[in-house]
Amino acid sequence: MASLKVKCKKSMWLKALWFSHVLAIWLLLLVPVAVPEPLVFSYSDKLIHAALFFWLTVSAFWLWRQGRVVWILLVVALLTELTQAMTPWRSAEVLDVLADAVGIGLGWVVLRWRARIPR
Repeated sequence: MASLKVKCKKSMWLKALWFSHVLAIWLLLLVPVAVPEPLVFSYSDKLIHAALFFWLTVSAFWLWRQGRVVWILLVVALLTELTQAMTPWRSAEVLDVLADAVGIGLGWVVLRWRARIPR
């Protein structure tokens, strides 16, 4: 019984950590920054978007293991761009949402592929 309580507390803290990552990413995407273009190469910011949402997808599936995580993250991607469109110092881009969706899709594919590997 005691190990169940510890596992439940650990799960609660991991979920809180995941939500704090989502909040931190959302806030970082709203901060006014002067970024020289291109960062490293053309569209390198899209690679950053895809990597962030890849990480959110993989970590969310570790915590919840539910298919609706993909839809929730797609909504988060859309909301971040809509929020950026409402700020005078940032701009929304369809390509950012597409890069987020690519990261989500890659995360889902990797997890599905990993599930088929015999252990």
